[in-house]
Amino acid sequence: MAADLLVQGVTRRFGEQLAVDRVDLAVGQGEFLGLLGPSGCGKTTLLRMIAGFLVPDSGRIICAGQDITTLPPFARNLGVVFQNYALFPHMTAAENVGYGLKVRGMARAEIVTRVKAALDRVNLAHAADRLPGQLSGGMQQRVALARAMVIEPRILLLDEPLSALDKNLREEMQVELRLLQQRVGITTVFVTHDQEEAMTLSDRIAVMQAGRVMQLGTPEEVYRRPISRFVATFLGTTNLLEGKAARVAGNTVTVALEGGAMVEASAPVPPTPGSPVQLAVRPESILLRSTPEGVPGTVEDVLFQGHRLIALFRTDSGQELRSYMPPSGWRPARGDRAWASWPAAEAGLIQA
Repeated sequence: MAADLLVQGVTRRFGEQLAVDRVDLAVGQGEFLGLLGPSGCGKTTLLRMIAGFLVPDSGRIICAGQDITTLPPFARNLGVVFQNYALFPHMTAAENVGYGLKVRGMARAEIVTRVKAALDRVNLAHAADRLPGQLSGGMQQRVALARAMVIEPRILLLDEPLSALDKNLREEMQVELRLLQQRVGITTVFVTHDQEEAMTLSDRIAVMQAGRVMQLGTPEEVYRRPISRFVATFLGTTNLLEGKAARVAGNTVTVALEGGAMVEASAPVPPTPGSPVQLAVRPESILLRSTPEGVPGTVEDVLFQGHRLIALFRTDSGQELRSYMPPSGWRPARGDRAWASWPAAEAGLIQA
């Protein structure tokens, strides 16, 4: 897949603070890349450098083969949707969408045609004459998307555009945004601090911390096989188990857990036998059984959540685990003796 966007060794400081630290990224044509991380990790600064609102201290940004590192925003052929949408309150939806075409000097007839097509694309043709104050939050978000895409940008940049919406509307708009992006086929870079949102929308996720990309991969890769403790704990709930690498065969590692239990895990970079490691296992991957198979321990509590049970489990060596189990089948109870197991492919190995 050809790269639409290349970020090469980009660094940015604000005084003594290092906001973005030598970031390298390649975004494929038509790809939806999520920049995910906590507040202050550098994701918005990186997006603003791609957009041209900030200039890197070092490094290059290349779009469609052209070095755009020092170009002003209007010369980059990029569409940007801001967190607060930045709609003009005195303009109708149609006027907001057509503003970028107007300042580019496009003929009125062409503007009308393209604005209508853009509003149709986001299912807002019926609201063309309404002011932003007459639109719901979800409708305003779609106007902002239409305004960004009507100029036919090479790349679409989204800066937490769903954060102002309530939970139900936000989840609905995630689906709409993903379907729209796939239908149009536009390369998209999306900033969010919401883990579920990043996994729902992205083809790949760049997880950032302290200005660096800590892991880059598909949502399943970064979720199932985190390569650092930060990624494992930032992306949802996880169980961390201490142990040592006992045997290494290719990318499969046999781990001796505290207490002596032996389990297998997959590792993209196999550790040295005997080195300390951690296993990151998601709660939904852990199965508790009443028969001796896996890691022995005791059920400390069971919580009912309708669609699942949350079993709190302590291994004989004292490590605490959490298991998400279906409410059907064997239901453990507080104080039960049980054994925990999981597929080796769903245990991410972190070298301690």
